[in-house]
Amino acid sequence: MRNISRKEIALFIYFLGLGLFSCVYSDELAWSLKEFPRYLGNSISAQSSADDLLRLAKRSYFKKKDAKTAESQALEGLKIDPYLFGAYELLSIIYYDKHDYPKAQSVLEKLNKKDPTNHRAYLRLSVLYEKTGREESACLILKEGEKNFQHFIKQYRPAGIPNESDKREMTKYEKKSLKTYKKFQTGLKKIKSRREIVCGPAEHAPGMAEPLPVAKKAGGG
Repeated sequence: MRNISRKEIALFIYFLGLGLFSCVYSDELAWSLKEFPRYLGNSISAQSSADDLLRLAKRSYFKKKDAKTAESQALEGLKIDPYLFGAYELLSIIYYDKHDYPKAQSVLEKLNKKDPTNHRAYLRLSVLYEKTGREESACLILKEGEKNFQHFIKQYRPAGIPNESDKREMTKYEKKSLKTYKKFQTGLKKIKSRREIVCGPAEHAPGMAEPLPVAKKAGGG
C-alpha cells in the first residue's frame, strides 16, 4: 500500500476542518463533501505521475543511455512534486557524468536541504567539492552530516535490539523505527569513513552511536 504524502494529509485536515466549521451551513458542507474526493484524487494522481516520470527517467538513463530524455523526465517530475528526492539524485548523476559539476552540486545542495537524512547527498557533495578544489568545504559537509546523523540516531535509538521473539510482538511503528535507526547507523558509518579520509581521523567524536545491546529474554541469564 502506498504511503500517504504530507500534501494529502494536509488536504484531509483542511477539508475536515472546513466540514466541521460549516456544519450549520448545509450548502458549504455539501460542497466540501463533494469536492474533497476530487482534490484528493488529483493529489494522488499527481504523485503517481511524478513517480512514473522518475521510473521512466531512470530507465532512459541507465538502460537506454539517453541522458537528454532522462534529464527532461526528471525535471518534469520535480515540477509535479518538488520533494521527489530520487529525481535530485538522478540529476546529480547525469550532470556528474557529463562533468557539469556546478549543476550536479546545485541539485545535491537542494536535496541536502530538503532531505538531510540522505547520507548519499553528503558523500557526493564532498566528492564534488574536492573535484572543484574546495577541500575545506568537502570536510565541512561531511562533519555536518556526521553531526546530523548522530542526532537522528539519538532520536530513533530504541532501548535495545530485540531478539526474534521480541520482534514478533513489536508494533508496526516500532519495527519501522528500528529499521530507520539501522539505516541511520549505516549512513553514519559511511559518512564517518569518508570524513576520516577527507579530513583525517577526529581526535574525539563525542556522542558517537555505539552498537545497541541485544535484548535478553525475560528471565534469561
